[in-house]
Amino acid sequence: AACQPCQPGTFQDLAAQTECEQCPVATYLPGFRAKAASACLSCPSGSFGASSGASGCTVCAAGTLAPSPGSRICQPCMPGKYAEGTGNVACVSCPGGTYGNVLGATSPTQCPLCAPGSFSADVGATECRPCPSGFYSDARGAIECTGCPPGTYGAFPGAEGVFRCEACPKGQYNPTSGKTVEITLQGQELACQLCAKGTFQNDTGQTACAQCPAGTHLNRTGGAEESQCYQCSSGKFAPVGGLDECLLCPPGTYMNGTGAAECTPCDPGLFNDEFGRGNQTACQECFPGSFADLLGTGSCSLCPPGQFQPQFASTNCTNCGVGFYLPTTNATDESECLPCGIGTFADQPGMGECLDCPAGSYTESLQTTACDLCEAGLVYGLTGGNSSDQCVACTPGTIAPDPGMAACVRCPVGHFTTETGDTECTPCGRGTYLPFEGSATPEDCTPCPVDPIGTFSSQTGAEFCDPCPVGTYADTEGVQQCTRVPAGSYQKYTGSNSSDDASLCPVGTFTDTLGSEACGDCPAGSYAENEGSVNCSKCEPGYFLPTEKATSRLQCRKCDAGTRSGAGAGQCTLCPPGQYGDREASPECLLCPAGTFNPVAGAASVGDCLDCAVGFQNEFPGKSLCLPCPAGTYGNLTGMATCWKCAPGTFIDQLGSIFPEDCTQCAKGTFTRDFGSGACTLCPTGSYNGLLGQQECALCPPRTYGPEIGATSVDFCDYCPRWHFNTTAGATRVQDCAYDH
Repeated sequence: AACQPCQPGTFQDLAAQTECEQCPVATYLPGFRAKAASACLSCPSGSFGASSGASGCTVCAAGTLAPSPGSRICQPCMPGKYAEGTGNVACVSCPGGTYGNVLGATSPTQCPLCAPGSFSADVGATECRPCPSGFYSDARGAIECTGCPPGTYGAFPGAEGVFRCEACPKGQYNPTSGKTVEITLQGQELACQLCAKGTFQNDTGQTACAQCPAGTHLNRTGGAEESQCYQCSSGKFAPVGGLDECLLCPPGTYMNGTGAAECTPCDPGLFNDEFGRGNQTACQECFPGSFADLLGTGSCSLCPPGQFQPQFASTNCTNCGVGFYLPTTNATDESECLPCGIGTFADQPGMGECLDCPAGSYTESLQTTACDLCEAGLVYGLTGGNSSDQCVACTPGTIAPDPGMAACVRCPVGHFTTETGDTECTPCGRGTYLPFEGSATPEDCTPCPVDPIGTFSSQTGAEFCDPCPVGTYADTEGVQQCTRVPAGSYQKYTGSNSSDDASLCPVGTFTDTLGSEACGDCPAGSYAENEGSVNCSKCEPGYFLPTEKATSRLQCRKCDAGTRSGAGAGQCTLCPPGQYGDREASPECLLCPAGTFNPVAGAASVGDCLDCAVGFQNEFPGKSLCLPCPAGTYGNLTGMATCWKCAPGTFIDQLGSIFPEDCTQCAKGTFTRDFGSGACTLCPTGSYNGLLGQQECALCPPRTYGPEIGATSVDFCDYCPRWHFNTTAGATRVQDCAYDH
């Protein structure tokens, strides 16, 4: 018989066998002729194989899962989870706010919502937990519970709404949410926090307690009424609200009533040195020798040194007078004030000791308020001077310029004094110097030297002499000013001691002042041919010299034709437009003749002056352009100085006319009597003109008047009214016609 192929679910890895081997449980083999056990495949996740020799695996049913390949059975979903459909590899957790209590759930509908009063915060819960005490949930499916609001508390778990939260009782408060009953150390239940000492709460459901008012106290917790705040007793006070104990009135005060927010201070001059006094009699009078200057004094102050007080209940002490002192405290009588001794003084009232006279002063009497100063020129170096004989005169070379000096001062540099008791030093004269302090003789003033350098001193009291500045010298000792070198020379070093140090200005340079330290170069257009020049010579007009420091007149060069120059020119100037220069070395340019013009600079010939064109004129010489013939004129020739004028009775109203025919006759009603008119004039009132090119207008005849200007006919002259007339020609108004009666 022929060999048969192994069927799906079986294999054979050996030859000449009578049957095939089955694939093990949890595997499958879908094809024929498998040759090895490795051809058997594990059942995939979400399926299982319960028997061997399977050609396929069974898909897991709803509510079960196979999380990994090769499963023999499908596992049911645990409580709190579910699996919809078939072939599941994992179960889905019930969401927060729900729970699952069955095995193998196949739908989320098998995750019921948590009932009010309970919650589930996590997914996959198998049961809902009741809200803890102090919290509630008032809807199904709560993920978390809500805390009872401030001012309330929760006594039991599982509250289904805020209505289960109870108000804090009187004497208690709760500032936070979620409060529950607490058990005290004494084993008592406490709903909310007790009001602290010094506070109370007379209402329920509150978040804070009120303070007992100032002047009261409450020394226990849980106050439920303001009446439980007790008034402070006599001798005590409560300055602010919320105190658990009243304070004792401090020394210097008392309180003889109850419920005080502050104690009454003792008056000035009185004191109280005890706490908690309840009567005004606690304030006692200060004893003589002491005082209290403020309200509420706990003890009197002793009169300080320099003061005394003979009375009880004093608010201050009395000063000892000037010239007296009192070294002790607690003095009770003015007789304890002692006069200052000689050599001391008291210039202020109330001094505890007298002051020594400062150095430079003394006093020879008792009870002194001020010390006498040593006179100027005299000094005393110690304090406490008690005699004028202690003031000593300054020695020569020193002075005391002011009264009351403790020591003499040396004369400064440049000064000396020869007498004892001097108050000022004498300055050395001009031309001398003194380099050290304390000189006692005028011989110390030394003349300014000239060796090794020339020096001078222009001020009195000089410490040293100054070197002669550049441009000067000193060849004699003791000069007040150095001598300036003459004009035309220079000297460029300080400290010169000889006129031979000066040098003449070299050719091409000059200086016109005394005491020069350098010579200046001759500017362009000038020269200096000799040494020691005090000024430079200018090149003649028509010549120029472009360089500085010239040494010869021969360096001056002629100006070219078409240019000009004045004296001392550094360069030549082009003849301006309208002018020309027809030769070299010209100091001035020539004017182009009338009727010509020259628009450019530098013309070198009269031929460069061009004739004015027709219609233009140039009335004056030296012009750079021609002007058009003015209105009323014309120019029919070139090179005209003035244009021809139109005859009377004609006009031209534009510029630049060329032909005589441009002169137009005046129209009817107009006239012009002048040559060169630019316009004709209208005939005035009382006249008319009926012709062209007229120089005058005709007057309206007698017995008429002409009210209009520019009349072109006698017809514009109106007759005088009936019974009116005039005898003269040229009347302009009807009023000019007289009434004929």
